Amino acid sequence: MRVNTKLIQLAGDALIPILGFFFWDWGLYFIVIFYLLDYIVSEILTHLKAKRIFGHDASGRTIWFRKGAMSISLLIAVILLSHLTIYKIHPEMDLSRELVNFWSYKDMGIEQGYLLLPLIMIVGYQRYKLEFLVPQMYSKVSMDMIWKQHLRAHCALLGFIGLLLGISVIVILPETVYLSGIILLTSLYQLFFKGN
Repeated sequence: MRVNTKLIQLAGDALIPILGFFFWDWGLYFIVIFYLLDYIVSEILTHLKAKRIFGHDASGRTIWFRKGAMSISLLIAVILLSHLTIYKIHPEMDLSRELVNFWSYKDMGIEQGYLLLPLIMIVGYQRYKLEFLVPQMYSKVSMDMIWKQHLRAHCALLGFIGLLLGISVIVILPETVYLSGIILLTSLYQLFFKGN
């Protein structure tokens, strides 16, 4: 019997926010920050992929510059729209204070910001090595293909957050509904876009 490691990884990635929400008293914003950190690391790794492809095939410089700039713009839009949506759901929340609380949240006596960010970066880089460098994907995929998949993921996420914001203007749903949507979307993202 063959074990599908991607499905096990998806289950593990979904388990962390569920445990955080129900057992560690993480709020919705804590979980959003956690996912945004992973999203930012994904952006950085896509640029690393583009750099590696450029090192193998120098013809993609213009594509990298143009689509990379578009990608960074969409990343900023996602971050801003996420914060606007959280503020719409919880207008009483001081987002800057909550961001500091997230960073300084202690688990086993260690502030999680100093542990979590390097951990997300190390896991992301290991994934990059195993799924992109080792199989030499830089010689098999084009610069355009890397950015096309990445930009589609940005657009899908932007659409999802826009939908949540639109719904939140009409009615504020229970946090479990937002949490379910976030977990579903990130699982679909990892299944269809991440690691390609």
